[in-house]
Amino acid sequence: MVEKDKQLSEKNAIINILQQRVVELEFKVQHSIALPDYSVEKEQFLIDKEKSEIEKKTLKDDLAKEKLINMTVILLIILVILLYVFL
Repeated sequence: MVEKDKQLSEKNAIINILQQRVVELEFKVQHSIALPDYSVEKEQFLIDKEKSEIEKKTLKDDLAKEKLINMTVILLIILVILLYVFL
């Protein structure tokens, strides 16, 4: 009888360890991303990043154009003032 209790106790310990491992694996599965989903999310991120880079470049170009226009207008105003003063 003692031998059977010992075997039963060992089997219960193994079952408890396996149950704990199952719980850990279930937790990992619930908090992981499937590879296809990850690939889709990564691809979308890269597309969004590329769009942002293009928009950033466009905004920089527009800013440079605006600065050039503003400088031109300022120079024209100064030129008109100088012409008015000296003529």
